Amino acid sequence: MAISALDLPTRQFPRTEQPNVPRTSSSNQSNELKSAFPESAANRIPTARRIELEPEDRALRDRIECLMAAPLFDGLSQAEYLEVAGEAKGVWYSQGQTIFLQDAPVRHVFVVANGMVKVTQISKCGKETLLRLERAGSLVDDVTGTSLLHSLTARAMESCCLLAWDASLFDTFSRRIVAIQRNATEIMRTRLRVLQERFCDVTTQRVPQRLARLVIQLAAEETPGALSPIVLSREELAQMAGTSLFTVSRLLSSWADSDILTLDRKAVVIEDLPRLLELGEAA
Repeated sequence: MAISALDLPTRQFPRTEQPNVPRTSSSNQSNELKSAFPESAANRIPTARRIELEPEDRALRDRIECLMAAPLFDGLSQAEYLEVAGEAKGVWYSQGQTIFLQDAPVRHVFVVANGMVKVTQISKCGKETLLRLERAGSLVDDVTGTSLLHSLTARAMESCCLLAWDASLFDTFSRRIVAIQRNATEIMRTRLRVLQERFCDVTTQRVPQRLARLVIQLAAEETPGALSPIVLSREELAQMAGTSLFTVSRLLSSWADSDILTLDRKAVVIEDLPRLLELGEAA
């Protein structure tokens, strides 16, 4: 049986496939935690909604700002933000560390505060498939069901911080705070809609269309209004596009030769968005 990351002793852990955690956040790390939403969280929160705290409560203020920027906690009252943030722990993972494993007991609820998390699922035949990437503000797993086991595996794609709550305590919050129930349901509806659209694309669209749309979607997810490098492997892109590694490698190389993309060992960078959009819309 897998051991929960937060049940392990506090220390620096090597990169491993077992779920573990290097350390929990403290007041010395509050500035780094706040960087999950640089200028963003505070600027997006109307003055009337900001919660007045004493200067020594900076770490709590940072957790509240993370909650206010997370869709799961949209619409909470000030008292509810204080209560939920007060029970959160900042948990740090290094690149490649496992947050939880598929079929492991659900002991904690996680929301990404900083960095990026890769969510995968293992099929009955043992093949692991990338489902989605979770960034700052995202709920990592499902909190709407009654399952006692994780249905997915989550790993840190880079050094990141997650806010974590004891699962039984968070269940109490979700039962008592209507906004959390409503938001969690909407998150799951959105995820289901994305999977349905992806399935529809696989059955109705050609591979170049699917891959072009996927590349644009992934590049636009991290920073609204800007295109970020895509730090996924060719195999992971093939899994998300529903095609083979050979086909993805061939198409990306062709687009790179046409100066639509720039490729290196670690990232895919869009250079000519209009032409890539044309490929995504081609009949």
